[in-house]
Amino acid sequence: IIHQICEFYGIKNAKLKCDIFLDSEEEKYVNDIISRNRIPSSFLVIDPSCNKEYTKNKFDEFDKWQSVVDDVKDRITFVQVGQKGNRPLKGVIDITGQTSFRHAAGIVKKSSGFVGSEGGLVHAASSFNRKCVVVITGFIHPDLVAYPLNKNIWINEDGHGPCGMKIECGKCKYSSANFDHTIISDKI
Repeated sequence: IIHQICEFYGIKNAKLKCDIFLDSEEEKYVNDIISRNRIPSSFLVIDPSCNKEYTKNKFDEFDKWQSVVDDVKDRITFVQVGQKGNRPLKGVIDITGQTSFRHAAGIVKKSSGFVGSEGGLVHAASSFNRKCVVVITGFIHPDLVAYPLNKNIWINEDGHGPCGMKIECGKCKYSSANFDHTIISDKI
């Protein structure tokens, strides 16, 4: 999308990166959360939920995310972010409901990287040069949203996609439900 916009305006060799600048109060809040929750210096941020306001077709298979954590939790500390009321994964440091989007971005800034579905925190991670393992469904093509720095996993069962559907797509849902979570674990 960045390339398309830049191409329209005649900008060549655009940098595929977002910018987010946290103010000193936001940085302090992030540091306080890290201290209060005893988050170690090396960790990955994970968000097994996703914003479904734009489309119902993002990868949100909670049990598969739990299996990913189970696969690698002996080697990696996970910090789960998300909205209040989101179901917590087992074996993570759960800070759901404790952050705004910008504070969650600040947690990503302090992390080794992000794991989750394509969305806002992936873009935030790019602003802080943090690598991500990103799951992208057949809803959208990775060429539109994937950053080269990331390990991008496109779930497009039987060549489905991009469908662009905002309402639930049976093929996207089927592909997500039948996706092998170990692909995510291996990329981590």
